[in-house]
Amino acid sequence: MRRREAVRLLAVVLSVIALVLTSSALNWVTEASAASPKRAVIVAGPVHSRTAEYKAYAQAIARAAEAQGMEVVRIFHPYAPKSRVKAHAQGADLLVYVGHGNGWPSPYGPFQEDTKNGLGLDVQDAENRSPSNVAYKGANWLRDNIELAPNAVVILSHLSYASGNASSGMAIPSRSVAVERVDNFANGFLSIGARAVWALGWQPGADIVDALFEEDATMDAIFQTRYRDHVNPLNGWIGDDPGHYDSVRIPGARIHIDPDPTQGYLRAVTGDLGFTTTKWRDATATPADTTAPVISGVGATQAASTIVPADTAMPVFTPNGDGLSDTIKISMKLSENAFVDVRIKRDGHVVRHWTSWSLKGSSAVTWNGRNNNGNNVKEGNYRVVLTPTDRAGNQGEPGATKVKVMNSGKNLVASPQLFFASDGDALAKSTALKATLTRKATVSWTVRGSNGAVVRRGISKAQRGPGLVRFRWDGTDDGGVYVPQGRYTARFTVTRPAGTYAHEVAVRMVPFRLWTKKWTLARGDTVTLKFTSAEPLKGKPVVTANQPGISKYEVPRWKITKVSDTKFKVVLKTKDKGRAGEMKVRIEGTDTGGGTQARVFTLKLR
Repeated sequence: MRRREAVRLLAVVLSVIALVLTSSALNWVTEASAASPKRAVIVAGPVHSRTAEYKAYAQAIARAAEAQGMEVVRIFHPYAPKSRVKAHAQGADLLVYVGHGNGWPSPYGPFQEDTKNGLGLDVQDAENRSPSNVAYKGANWLRDNIELAPNAVVILSHLSYASGNASSGMAIPSRSVAVERVDNFANGFLSIGARAVWALGWQPGADIVDALFEEDATMDAIFQTRYRDHVNPLNGWIGDDPGHYDSVRIPGARIHIDPDPTQGYLRAVTGDLGFTTTKWRDATATPADTTAPVISGVGATQAASTIVPADTAMPVFTPNGDGLSDTIKISMKLSENAFVDVRIKRDGHVVRHWTSWSLKGSSAVTWNGRNNNGNNVKEGNYRVVLTPTDRAGNQGEPGATKVKVMNSGKNLVASPQLFFASDGDALAKSTALKATLTRKATVSWTVRGSNGAVVRRGISKAQRGPGLVRFRWDGTDDGGVYVPQGRYTARFTVTRPAGTYAHEVAVRMVPFRLWTKKWTLARGDTVTLKFTSAEPLKGKPVVTANQPGISKYEVPRWKITKVSDTKFKVVLKTKDKGRAGEMKVRIEGTDTGGGTQARVFTLKLR
């Protein structure tokens, strides 16, 4: 009996010890895995006379976050410079900004993201801080300086532009402009880790904070919730004319807008609209990507319209607003979707900086030859540096290429482009070739045939100052003999210390020029031919068609419409007989000086 009791007592003791050990172990595990509080960073910038009011909005959101157990950092004016935001916003689960909004499209161009689509903060120098002194830090600054926690949520409260409307008192924009503003403003925050960006003009941000903790719903479902009575932007969902749109700036992201019929665009959410509050509360979320993007194949493509000497070492473009190679495309290949930081440098100094979202594979960015102030850059050589960063914040090694800017000659004109000098009369006997120089240069005007050979040297390597450079071509070659009828190109060549380039304009030394939508047609088809005469005609011309296998025939005069003395329209019904091949259409007319001219055009018959 004593032995049995002793065994029983030993079992009890061992059970107690085991229970103590198990409880200790469980307590240790519980402590080790206990999630630390979610972090909220609430930023309230200077807003001129409304600064105190906006700080109160931010304070209400901060109190709501604290009531939900969040660890809250307040960064309020006058203690809201970029350095404090950068120091505290890293790894934030909730980032809230209340203040001025500087977005795009807006009246305050040009578009760039050094100051637009970000935060309006205090200046760094404490002595110069005031409610009226706003330092805008745009989407580029966000991408360069902040990385939020995985699955972070951003709330933009009471901003202009972020939800679609502009500043108070300005006109309500079109829907397309509102969506573009929402997309642009959200893109920087989505690129630094946010899964959803809320833009609320009037609705209290505390509504969203409470919903993140108290509801099990998607971002889109919360967006479509009304939190108080009455339908207005202050209380939540309006539902009068909402709309979903694909983001242009962040492929894969979606935009939901909910405009008020009288107040405009004061509610929007952008990002992963199916992202849930349950997922946001999950402390085990980790970054999905730790591999940096790789950029390769960086190179510039010169426009075919710009002609340079064979020994020119880099692509040339001519940004001067005349429509000829005003931009240059920089091509690349990316190993994954990425934000590409573009920096245009001259002598090591950055003259232009922006960021572009680019997709995996072959992609490109375009530079318009302007600097950060929107002005054309000087002529010379520039280095283009492209640095990719993916949405997880991984930055890859940069790629680079060089381009040359030449823009001293512009606005090439041949007036008229169609002339007919070889008939010897006083009608359409020449064309004026004109171009404008913006600075002193060596210039040439030459006329070339279809084979590229020079037929006439009008101006040859002459020194000219700024202004119009003009040469009148009378249709003759360098020997004074009329060139054959046909198409020619007039080339204007400019040489400056930075290099040499040329542009061309087409001229036609022919009596008639024909245009039609259908150069190949079946027998029996009807085709409309529009043609222009180089010289004004008396009455209507004679139009004759010659199809293979049948006799030629004349188009009835009533099917020829005289639009003006030089413009005509012909409705030609081909015969359904004969055979396939080339059909010749001959146009003959008598000009107002009594001369006769003709030209034959070729169409194909099936």
